[in-house]
Amino acid sequence: MSCYLCREESRISTLGYYCHNCKKIQDLISVYGKRVYEVLEEVLVRKEAQQKHKIVQEIKKEVSRKNE
Repeated sequence: MSCYLCREESRISTLGYYCHNCKKIQDLISVYGKRVYEVLEEVLVRKEAQQKHKIVQEIKKEVSRKNE
């Protein structure tokens, strides 16, 4: 049976809904909440050059938040 999210990979188990990768996404959402959506929008909805630049910026922001 296929994953409910990506619909490409097989589910982890017959009782689960997600494949291994999508389960990781679910876990990240459980931990970070709406921040996951914000990062996806800010980083992935861009051209490739913009993505690379934004990834570096987001990493710097996260590091500075942890150092506060």
